[in-house]
Amino acid sequence: MSVSVMKKLTVITPWGDEDAIIKRLMRSRCVEVKPSHTDDYGYLLENFSCDSKRSEIERKIATLEKIIPVLVKRTNRGGLFGSKRVKVNRDEFISDGRYDAAWQMALETTNAISRTAECRAQILSADTEIASLRPWISYGMEANAAGTKYTDVTLGVLPAGTKISVLEDTIGELLGGVEIVSEDERGVYVSLITHKSHTDKVLSELTTLGFLKVTFKDVAETPSDAINT
Repeated sequence: MSVSVMKKLTVITPWGDEDAIIKRLMRSRCVEVKPSHTDDYGYLLENFSCDSKRSEIERKIATLEKIIPVLVKRTNRGGLFGSKRVKVNRDEFISDGRYDAAWQMALETTNAISRTAECRAQILSADTEIASLRPWISYGMEANAAGTKYTDVTLGVLPAGTKISVLEDTIGELLGGVEIVSEDERGVYVSLITHKSHTDKVLSELTTLGFLKVTFKDVAETPSDAINT
């Protein structure tokens, strides 16, 4: 039979709730549940206060651990954090407000770290979108243009080197129009115009050629304008 590690638990409850709490603890398989008979609850409150202080200290330590790498980089560059270190009287450091100022700087640094991470994510997202739009820079319509009442406009990529004649041989008269927007080593970027009744069949046939549909749902302007803005 395995032996479980036991822990001592001290519970502070309002007057009159002792019996209910003890019954609940017993149902939770606690052992040696008994009320305290001392009238001095100061030590209990002191322990509770210590736990709260410990949580606060742990939170501050986590904050400092987050900003230390940033401050170290600044230290290596010289300047304010690269200045000569001097011994500080702890009590004076707290009483004259320098502690509060330092902690405020720590919080502002964490905010700056968060904002920097957000900006980097936005830049990465913008770079990714620009990269996806670049092959379509000469496309003259809105990137998310869907077509008309009777026609669909579809953008997509075919394997590099694919010729228009291959498309014509594959789907023939079902294809209303096709424009090669650009070509590179990764593929042939095309715009297709089809009658709505033929679109599904055309896309199904083109899939056998390795066609991949491209969508720009959130780009309501030409690729060129989107890149320049």
